[in-house]
Amino acid sequence: MTNNKASAGPIIIIIIVAIVLILGGGLFIILNKEGYFKPDQTEVNETKISAIIKIMDEETGEQVKSNYLIYTADNYFQIYIRNMTIVAEGIIEQGESREIKLNPYLHYTTVCWSDDYYLTRNIESITQDEINYNISVFGCVMPKIEHNLQVTHTGEITGETSQITLNLTAEDRFQKAIICSAWTSGFIDVSIEGSFITCETGAWLNYTFYNTTSMTYDLLPEGEYICGENIETCQVIQGGLCKKINQRTPIRLTQLVDSCHYLGTHVDGNTISVPITIKKSEFATRNDEVTFYIIDQDRRWFPEEERYIYFTEFDNINIGASDILYTIKFEGGE
Repeated sequence: MTNNKASAGPIIIIIIVAIVLILGGGLFIILNKEGYFKPDQTEVNETKISAIIKIMDEETGEQVKSNYLIYTADNYFQIYIRNMTIVAEGIIEQGESREIKLNPYLHYTTVCWSDDYYLTRNIESITQDEINYNISVFGCVMPKIEHNLQVTHTGEITGETSQITLNLTAEDRFQKAIICSAWTSGFIDVSIEGSFITCETGAWLNYTFYNTTSMTYDLLPEGEYICGENIETCQVIQGGLCKKINQRTPIRLTQLVDSCHYLGTHVDGNTISVPITIKKSEFATRNDEVTFYIIDQDRRWFPEEERYIYFTEFDNINIGASDILYTIKFEGGE
């Protein structure tokens, strides 16, 4: 009997410990759901940590001069930015790092832009380790604007219908390239081939977010479709292909060009070749010529739609790179 009682003692202790652990775990789960272990809201609102702002060149890693804006929003992960609250803004000089104070329990978006770099957006979340060490690093890694786009061509304008190829070469980035054409009276039409943009990650979608709780879509405006973060205005969608609508002529070129064509791509440290068909009239002479205006696009905040949109010009100012002009003369006739 004594041995049985002795062996039963440890078993009883183990059972009691197990019961205590189970009850304690259940109590913790219940209290956690009720918010007892969350930081006090007053503490959350008042807690600040140091955030160092650094804005760097994408290729060199050099710290560069740029405008910056840091904001919070209700839906930080979507295209539309509703209820934006700006928490910091200004200009960072080249080589400068700036320290600001931020609430570590919020999500932030950092936006950077300048005359030499395209606008970049970066979603930031402060980690628990950063909270513990009271330091975080914010900023942007920015693609440099190609200010010296190189343009050449192959082929000649000679017969009734001529085929040429325009070659665009950039060391940095020439973003969302557009080619506008202007021709003299000796020509009937200049057509730039290629009317589809390919979605490399799947299909083009007409919504940015699906709410599984309400089973509703956050739809884009009619005619707009998204692939990743790339939004395009499409006339027709065929799976991963977007047939572009006619490109609107920038205001600054309305009296200078006959038509514009969006290429649907960047010239980004490479060369792209653009096939072009030119039809002349029977009255063409050696005085006739075709001039191409090659222009880029950059993003700016558009408050009417609460989002960042690509423009060729903003507030009547050309943004991005300066327009490139390239002229080809008619080689036939007299």
